[in-house]
Amino acid sequence: MFKKTAVSKYDCGLNKNKGIKMENKFEGVRGLFVKKREGSPDFVISEIGFRVDEFKQYLDTHNKNGYVNVDILLSKANKLYAKLNDFEPKKKETTVQEKFDENDSLPF
Repeated sequence: MFKKTAVSKYDCGLNKNKGIKMENKFEGVRGLFVKKREGSPDFVISEIGFRVDEFKQYLDTHNKNGYVNVDILLSKANKLYAKLNDFEPKKKETTVQEKFDENDSLPF
């Protein structure tokens, strides 16, 4: 009746050997549980539960400028799980020469 897809504190609901890995790095979200109740209305995408003490510690550990980004994903076994999103865009470095074109004339 109630299908619970738990995100465990160790492997985020997936077997450690079968986990989805990107760049050989898989970071489950400790203290966060994602579940879908069978028979729930279509507008209910998922339920999310937090084990408060464990999740607080996880947030403190992964806090970057006041944010922790998490992706809710669907496994090949059709189960929901949470994964740390640690994507950081590469900063483009500009030089003084790129900012000013030699053909631009100065106003004075």
